[in-house]
Amino acid sequence: MAYQAVGIGSSANDGTGDTLRVGIDKVNDNFVEIYTALGAGSTTALKVVTDGASAGQALIYDAGNERFQPGSVAISATISTLTFEGASADSFETTLTAVDPTADRTISLPNDSGTVVIEGGSPAGTAAASDEASSSGNVTSNNSRIRHTLTLDGTTADNAEIADVTVTSNKVTANSVILATSTAAVDILVHTVASGSFKYIIVNKSGGTLANDSTVITNFWYYRESDINRSKDIQCQQ
Repeated sequence: MAYQAVGIGSSANDGTGDTLRVGIDKVNDNFVEIYTALGAGSTTALKVVTDGASAGQALIYDAGNERFQPGSVAISATISTLTFEGASADSFETTLTAVDPTADRTISLPNDSGTVVIEGGSPAGTAAASDEASSSGNVTSNNSRIRHTLTLDGTTADNAEIADVTVTSNKVTANSVILATSTAAVDILVHTVASGSFKYIIVNKSGGTLANDSTVITNFWYYRESDINRSKDIQCQQ
């Protein structure tokens, strides 16, 4: 039933509103609708308590008191999948699931912020670009994975080096393990890893000369030593 509004007329005592009987009948019908939706028709069953509610809490049913009240939500039931919508509600979601275990397994997330690297996922990281001519090739990108496009200043002969390009990132620590691959026929030599930055050398292995203004694209992944150790532990347990 749609909500029924009592007609009160255009102004007081103008005789255009509902009669007393019609008005009370609408009120009665509205209450019947509410009691039917929230109860058993003659009594209401829904009880909601909001006293003491705080941000981040949800209404949780208290079976003992037969009411909904504020509380923190904890996932305690056994579930097979978790589905995430993402920032935008659309037709694409991310589903987290587990392969059937052959024994009890525990996966601990580290007490840290960062990006989870997926095995078999796309190697491409966040795009970053620099030019030897303007910044000696140095670049800043505060991401755990970057795809660095370096524009060369001058030609580079076969087996010659492009030395000491500095990458600055707040994701890098002195104990970081840094992996690097390139789309070009070059060697990438990472060195001088410190808190907040590292350096790398490019060695031309193309068998020819790298032309002026040509580009070398390098993918970098940053791992902490503790991440590598945890990965080894998981593989051993399996």
